[in-house]
Amino acid sequence: MLALLVDRGMSYESAAAALGTSRSTVRDRAQLALAMLAPAQARDLPGEEREQVGDYMLGQQDGDEQDASRRLIESSAPASAWAHALSHELSGEQAPAEPAGPAAATAGNARAPAGNPRGDAPGSRATATRRRNLLALTLVSAVAIVAIVLAVVLGGSSKSSSTSTSTTSRSQPKIVGHAILASPSGARSAGLFEVLKGGSKLAYYIAAVGLEPTSNFYYALWLSNGPGKSRPLNRAPAVKSNGRIVGGALLPTDATSYREVLLTRETQSGKVPSSPGETILKGTIQYAR
Repeated sequence: MLALLVDRGMSYESAAAALGTSRSTVRDRAQLALAMLAPAQARDLPGEEREQVGDYMLGQQDGDEQDASRRLIESSAPASAWAHALSHELSGEQAPAEPAGPAAATAGNARAPAGNPRGDAPGSRATATRRRNLLALTLVSAVAIVAIVLAVVLGGSSKSSSTSTSTTSRSQPKIVGHAILASPSGARSAGLFEVLKGGSKLAYYIAAVGLEPTSNFYYALWLSNGPGKSRPLNRAPAVKSNGRIVGGALLPTDATSYREVLLTRETQSGKVPSSPGETILKGTIQYAR
């Protein structure tokens, strides 16, 4: 998704037409991808302000909207930090230790931060590689999510390997909640978790990058309301050398009563752990109103 908006400079409307989907779907997935690029800064902003700055950095505003976003970035330290982080992540350049000030994030026109994403500066290889991985993951998820959800929610199967992209007469499932997953320890891994609804059924979709390949351990997903109040979901797919997880399955009927999702590292074999192991990624689930 970001490849169309950043590399080709498309509007949300043009990208939606190219992908055969809605503008709102394109915008939602672009905003999630931006939050994955800089999850620490994303968590510091309310959702509405984060999306406003995200639209600005992707060049999706003009006139009064653009002026309002500039004022927000200039007056709000979290908004300035978010814009600053996105500018460097999208350009592939290495960010300085501290922002040079709000003016650094607002300099140039709205498309300037995303206008030259391939100009990797010396010493920025890790940042540029991470950005490319996340862009690839976003494109993969945009396609894979349809196949996974059709099988999981509409077809009733929890195995993503048996999914199909064939058409169906039933309505497409809707994304009703999402969480940006970040590492509590500050590691470079990141991910997104989405809650989907089709009819009376709920399902989840997860995509994560930058993970350690599994060897003598596995990753598990949990819903949580804090210490001592966690519920195991599933054992996550094995992680190979690419460091990625992409998958989905059904959710319990009371899933929306939990406010957090955890991806943990587990070593117990043959039984469901009674409590979460080391938390590798976590995020707060935001549900649509």
